[in-house]
Amino acid sequence: MRTKLAAALVVTMVLAATANATNMQGDREFSLFGTYINENLAEPGGSADGIGLGVGLGYFVSDNTEWGMHAYGAWDNPMDLYAAGVNLKYHLCPQNTM
Repeated sequence: MRTKLAAALVVTMVLAATANATNMQGDREFSLFGTYINENLAEPGGSADGIGLGVGLGYFVSDNTEWGMHAYGAWDNPMDLYAAGVNLKYHLCPQNTM
């Protein structure tokens, strides 16, 4: 299992290194993401399905550093979940110079 995870990580890093995108100060980022939730509850026949959607906005304050905020909502059978937050990302290779 660990070797498969390590191999998947290496493949992902190699594919990311071939991307042609660059980050520069003043750039903006928009993220849209979704999830599917399946809870297996302890009682017989008790499972809950739901979906989650999120959106995020970011702004590059320098070539390497991005400040952002995001919001997330999940609608599940027994309960709903809402969340919001801020994030700080540091890009190691903003000019894609690996």
